[in-house]
Amino acid sequence: QMKHNIALMDYANRNNITLAQAKTQLAKTAMTLQAQRDLNAADNAVDLHKHHNPSPTDAPSRKQPEHLNPRTAAKPLAQTPGRAPNGRGFAQ
Repeated sequence: QMKHNIALMDYANRNNITLAQAKTQLAKTAMTLQAQRDLNAADNAVDLHKHHNPSPTDAPSRKQPEHLNPRTAAKPLAQTPGRAPNGRGFAQ
C-alpha cells in the first residue's frame, strides 16, 4: 500500500497534476483495461464455442426435407378463402 501511494505521488509530481487527478486517471485506465479484458474473454468464449459447434452453413451440404425445414411457414390445416367482416376476424 505504501509503495502504491509513493508511486501515485511520484506520478502526480512528474506530470504536474494534483493527487486527485492522478487517482482519477488511474481509475479510468483501470476501468478501461478491465472492460477490454472482459470483452476479450467473452470474445474468446464465443470463438471457442464456434470452433466446437460449427454453424449449419459450415456443415457439409445436405438437403433437408421440406417438412423438416424450420424456415418454411407451416400451412394452416383448414383456412377458408376470403376475408371475414370487420370485427369478426376471430369468430369466423
